[in-house]
Amino acid sequence: MYSAVGFLYLMEFLQHKHGLSEAVMDLVNILALQGYLSSLKLPQCASTVKLIHDWIPTYATLCKQKRGPCPLCPQCKSAVETSDHVITCPYIDAMIVRANGLRIFLTALKKAGTPSFILCTLEYKLSLTLDIPFNQTHQCFFCYTT
Repeated sequence: MYSAVGFLYLMEFLQHKHGLSEAVMDLVNILALQGYLSSLKLPQCASTVKLIHDWIPTYATLCKQKRGPCPLCPQCKSAVETSDHVITCPYIDAMIVRANGLRIFLTALKKAGTPSFILCTLEYKLSLTLDIPFNQTHQCFFCYTT
C-alpha cells in the first residue's frame, strides 16, 4: 500500500509537524485514518485534513496573510478565530453545530456496532473537548439504548 520510504517520510512529517513523541506515534493507526478519510466525500475529506494539520483558513490566518480585515471570530466577536477557537467558540449557534456533528458521529459509530459504554465515554469526553454542555447531548443517550 505505502512504499516503505513514503510511509516513513509521512510518519516523520506528522511527528515533526505536530510535535509528537515516539510513544504517541506508535499509537497512530495510519491505516484506520486512511480508511476513514477515504470514506468521506472529497470536500469533507479536505476539511478534515485541513483541520488535522491546522490549515483551515481562520480569520486569524486570513488577517495574517492580509486577505482579511480582522482576526476576530465572526460568531462571538470576542476572541481571535484560530483552529482551536473554531471547536470551542462559546457562541450558541457554534455550540449547536458542534453538538449536531457529535450526534451524527456517535450515531454512525452506533450503527457500526460500537458498544454503548464506549459511546457513552466518547460522548462525555468529546463534549468536554468540543466545549458542549453534556446535557445538550441528551445526558449520555447511548448508554441507555441498545
